[in-house]
Amino acid sequence: MRLVDLRENNVASQNILSDALNTLGKVNDGISGLAEGLKTNGFNSAKLYIGQIRPSVAYGFRVYMKPVIQSNIGKSLGRTANIAGITISAATVANTYLEEGYRGPKTTMEMGKAATGMAGAWAGARIGAAAGGV
Repeated sequence: MRLVDLRENNVASQNILSDALNTLGKVNDGISGLAEGLKTNGFNSAKLYIGQIRPSVAYGFRVYMKPVIQSNIGKSLGRTANIAGITISAATVANTYLEEGYRGPKTTMEMGKAATGMAGAWAGARIGAAAGGV
């Protein structure tokens, strides 16, 4: 194989990896939103109705998730989404660095996105903790 072929294959694999990381980031955002919704429902003591046990019966029993369970699931999902978000950000920065071959403008931009995302999450947690303590 020639060096040009190797570089073209590397660029193609970098694009696939970049697309995959982007998609994973969006899925992680959705999971994080679900976690926040479950925590909010649990905090407000709202029941989450899942469906009916026997849909053929007009007044069948409805299955719901208790607020405490919603809150616990939301907390667990939120923690997992935070860890996944940090991992995805680190992989995105590493991928961009490998794509450019040095610390160029794209790598610097991805590092800035990761840093501001972490700082925003930290500030949001501090503000939320302060508001919750009032």
